[in-house]
Amino acid sequence: MIDTIQAIISTVSEAIVSVFQAVVGSFNGAA
Repeated sequence: MIDTIQAIISTVSEAIVSVFQAVVGSFNGAA
């Protein structure tokens, strides 16, 4: 159970980081 939760958290965290980097990259490109 805990392993599943940790896997979900890590996956979500990676997705958030990817989106954040994409937003920052587009913002820097526009600015």
